[in-house]
Amino acid sequence: MKTTKIITLIAIVILAISCKKEKQNDVNIDEKTVNISINAGLSGKDTVIDIDGDGYYEYNLYSNFPGGNNSNAQIGINSYATGNFDLEFSTEVQGVINEITKVFPENSEINASTGTWKADAIFYFYDAGISTAKLGFNDVGDKYIGVRYRNRMISTTDYYYGWMKVNVSNQHNVSIKGFAFQKQKNTAINAGAI
Repeated sequence: MKTTKIITLIAIVILAISCKKEKQNDVNIDEKTVNISINAGLSGKDTVIDIDGDGYYEYNLYSNFPGGNNSNAQIGINSYATGNFDLEFSTEVQGVINEITKVFPENSEINASTGTWKADAIFYFYDAGISTAKLGFNDVGDKYIGVRYRNRMISTTDYYYGWMKVNVSNQHNVSIKGFAFQKQKNTAINAGAI
């Protein structure tokens, strides 16, 4: 009787282990967790960042005040790349602003046709003199945005698609918490996929 119980217990443990699903990293995706942030408060700030640690700056992260009014807010990112690399963000039109960063739900596909790709993108925008609507995202937790790059020395048509995990808070603070890029050219990536 004890032997039967032990064998049954072992079988249950083995079954539980074999049924457990673990998130597997996709070998075709280069992913990295980072902690890059600007805590601008009411002073405004910008910083160039080397997001992948290769010694070259890729992005300029900024927080400022449109019209010089401290009650306004604009937080965004733009390409700092020089030379042969083009970096772009998936954007959409919101209100009077064409460069608002498009937000992707987790696991949604990011590819050439998802949004309008621009070198400058705004996460959050508010200007009381233009509109009473607040555009973009602020104080709503982590969001995924679409990014892509190409190396013009290799090809002018081949892009590598990726995502960034971004958090905007208190109208002037922003953090980039992670990113991933597809290693295969012209291949879609799912937001949050690793």
